[in-house]
Amino acid sequence: MKLLAGQYVPIDVWAMMKKILWLIIVPLIVGLLINRYAHKLARKLVRVLPVLAMLSICIIIAITIALSREDLLVMGLALFGASVCHNAAGFTFGYWGARAAGLDRRDSRTVAIEVGMQNGGMATGLAFNVLDSAKAAMASAVFGPWSAVAGSALASYWRRGRQSKPAGAPAQATAERT
Repeated sequence: MKLLAGQYVPIDVWAMMKKILWLIIVPLIVGLLINRYAHKLARKLVRVLPVLAMLSICIIIAITIALSREDLLVMGLALFGASVCHNAAGFTFGYWGARAAGLDRRDSRTVAIEVGMQNGGMATGLAFNVLDSAKAAMASAVFGPWSAVAGSALASYWRRGRQSKPAGAPAQATAERT
């Protein structure tokens, strides 16, 4: 941060690792265990949790924007531009990196979307919980909605290409061409 932003920002690495553990790793392990050992519960949760997750993300973004309204009015356009560039770079490097690693087009597209979208929720959580800063969370509050829109648009574009196959063409051959 000193080199890039001209200001030293102390970060407690251990606190950040604990937050990542609780924000990402523990829920992931719990989800895997529920899916493995409690199939009925997993089927019920899969109907509710995506909506709850989206609602939670919207609330977090709204809180972040409300806490940083004045700064966002000044820096919002720059943050949006940085988000678009970061997102496009993630899609591009994700796709071509996966292709260079030998993955087929379908898997490369999956990697591209995952890399391009990243995890704005974790960034927001770390900004608030480790850095104790709404200003630090502004970038993820801008990036999150933009990456969701851009990722959905890219997935729809790629899907349309698959659906415009010639009549009688095998699905695998068509998927490889798009």
